[in-house]
Amino acid sequence: MMTGISERAAQYLREELLKRESYTVLVLAGDRTILSVQESNPDWHLAGLEQGLTLPESLSPLLDVSEGAPEPLVFPYVRISGMVIDVHVLQGEGPVELVLHDVTEAHLKEQTLQQRAHEISLLSERRAVLNKELEELNRELLLRRQQAEKASAAKSRFIASMSHEFRSPIASIMGYADLLRTELPDSRNPRALQQASWHLLTLVENLLEQAREGDENVSLNLSRFSLDRVVDDIDALFRTQADGKNLEFIVESSPHGVEIELDELRLRQILINLISNALRYTFAGQVSFHAEHRGNTLHLYVRDTGRGIAPLDLKRIFEPFTRVGEDNSSGAGLGLTITRQLVDRMDGKLEIESKPEVGSEFHVYIPCPRIHDTDSEALPLSGEVLWVDDDQYILSLYQVLLEDWGLTVHTASSVAQGKELMKQHVCPVVVSDLHLTDGDGFELLKEIWAEWPQTEGIIISGSEINDLSHGSTEKQARAFLQKPIDLKVLRSELVMAFAGVDST
Repeated sequence: MMTGISERAAQYLREELLKRESYTVLVLAGDRTILSVQESNPDWHLAGLEQGLTLPESLSPLLDVSEGAPEPLVFPYVRISGMVIDVHVLQGEGPVELVLHDVTEAHLKEQTLQQRAHEISLLSERRAVLNKELEELNRELLLRRQQAEKASAAKSRFIASMSHEFRSPIASIMGYADLLRTELPDSRNPRALQQASWHLLTLVENLLEQAREGDENVSLNLSRFSLDRVVDDIDALFRTQADGKNLEFIVESSPHGVEIELDELRLRQILINLISNALRYTFAGQVSFHAEHRGNTLHLYVRDTGRGIAPLDLKRIFEPFTRVGEDNSSGAGLGLTITRQLVDRMDGKLEIESKPEVGSEFHVYIPCPRIHDTDSEALPLSGEVLWVDDDQYILSLYQVLLEDWGLTVHTASSVAQGKELMKQHVCPVVVSDLHLTDGDGFELLKEIWAEWPQTEGIIISGSEINDLSHGSTEKQARAFLQKPIDLKVLRSELVMAFAGVDST
């Protein structure tokens, strides 16, 4: 038995408190005078708890509450003398006993745990809020992505429509200019019409090209054409402008008589952009252009004796709407940007060398095969062709041209008319525009193939397309010709189409 305390307190201490390091046991008289003080550790002493002194007022209310309690009561976390203690009140027979236990460290740990629990609770609530916000943001992003995809699709449809709308009338002008050259071989006017049409078409394509930027699905319209013809057109197009500025304008090509397979319109865009730029910024001296086909690569060189480009500006000149130099008010600042886009799309390379006050040199290298002469142009043509186009000028133009080549031409301006004429004449070759007022040229061909599978089909259009099958796995259009159509290419495709029919 512990000295100074009852058996009851001693038993309580053994069961409840002996494992704890710091405690004090107070035995109280009826008037709450401290009869004895027993401390577990002499270093742990609470001020005001001395034998013979009255119990401090901070502890007296605990006895009032505990009076008459049959079991020991515990009052946790009582602050006294700067410490936190648990107060155990033991009542019964004999004097009242208080067991004071130091729980300062445990209280601090509990407070820390409570604080962490509170913080975790706040974080959990915040996480729930953030998750809800994230879900809302994801829904918003999905909606905006869908809107952007719709806008992109609408933009693509608009560009395709504009390309078709511009190319069709320009192609008609160029076609009739071709007819005039046949009828008026000594006149320069038909050729001037063609050159102006090419220039207009390249300007339109420059604008559409800028709108297409970032669209990886743009296809190239490869066709066979004479390099000499393109070079001669460039010479005629810019010579008057060069003469007006008293500049020497040198245009050369080698070797002569070369035919290549490339996107002719985009090649013309590149040349017009580079040469018009050179003429714009050259005020004395010369501008020269040389085209050379070597191996399987087309080499283009444009040189000028203009004011040149500062080294710091050499990269900036390819940015959209950028013009460098003091006099930068002329031009839209798109030519070089579009030129680089076109060269990249054609798997080519564009290089520039320039020195201020000396001049600039632009070098373009584009891979393209040389086309060797065939006898297809000399072969005679005969048979019936169904030509479907909703442009009456185009219909009239190609009816005249194809009849001159020896063909019988039936023309229709809609899908419905085309199907009706096919039933009447069963033409072995059908040429159809892609965009028709009442449908799609590919759909027309699919319906014709369902009944006459041996028919050869050719699609023409002012817009672009990548897949000639257009969803059909049974049969494909043999060719896609983009307006303006090169007449040599058209005649060659017709020869091969009739040959394909004869071989079946």
